[in-house]
Amino acid sequence: MNKLSKFLVVAIAVSAFLVAFSQREIVRNLSGRFLRYPMLQPGEKINDMVITTGVEDAYPLSAFCSATKENDHSIRVDCGELTFRANISIGQTFGVMDLIHEMNLLPQPINWEELAWELSMDGHPIDLEAFGVYDLVHPDLAPSPSPICEVFKMERLWNVVLVNPTPGMHRIQGQAQDGAATYTWVVNFTVGALSDDGPNR
Repeated sequence: MNKLSKFLVVAIAVSAFLVAFSQREIVRNLSGRFLRYPMLQPGEKINDMVITTGVEDAYPLSAFCSATKENDHSIRVDCGELTFRANISIGQTFGVMDLIHEMNLLPQPINWEELAWELSMDGHPIDLEAFGVYDLVHPDLAPSPSPICEVFKMERLWNVVLVNPTPGMHRIQGQAQDGAATYTWVVNFTVGALSDDGPNR
């Protein structure tokens, strides 16, 4: 192969490389598989934060938040600033099951197991099957009118706990799909300067 042929081969190869990795191609590749995080398993980390199980020994994030129904398929959750270094339960669904039951006027309510669930923390997907669920029983006010003021209500949540929350803004995104529709909730919360004590219960 003479020098001209070698030069042409190199020039074509360089051109092909530049086209393949042009700005558009780089963005497309990064927004696809290169930016996807692996599914988190119990005990794995997001930077210094650990995602694990143990809801019974954690503070519920929902205690510091208020949920707002944005439309028939989505809930926005805004939380106060957290300033304590304690385990936080982040697997609550913030009323999504009630939203699903409102939209599906069926004789029998849809069961948790019939839904396809997803949850992510700061963009990192969580393998919910590996964490499992936790059934929590807590006191609640009876629907009015009722001769009984207080009743006990069962709430099911994912057994996902955040350990060592780092200062800054965080986002939890969840969704439940019933086959025909997708229902979502988004939780925004901020961790401030941390102390070693949990909040007063």
